[in-house]
Amino acid sequence: MFIVAAILVAVIVFVIAAWAIGREAQRLGSQRLMPVYRLDEAVDFVSGRLSFELAASMSRDEVREVLR
Repeated sequence: MFIVAAILVAVIVFVIAAWAIGREAQRLGSQRLMPVYRLDEAVDFVSGRLSFELAASMSRDEVREVLR
């Protein structure tokens, strides 16, 4: 009887854990990913590494819009 109760408890714990993990994975999967960089630093970095032709045709504000 003890073994049956232990197995039943283990199954219940597994089902609850699987449900909670699945719910959180779905919630996190539906959220928009936020950038993990500082926008001003990223604009400086990218602007400094653009080719001459591209840098001549894009302003810093356009680079900022691309990075958003």
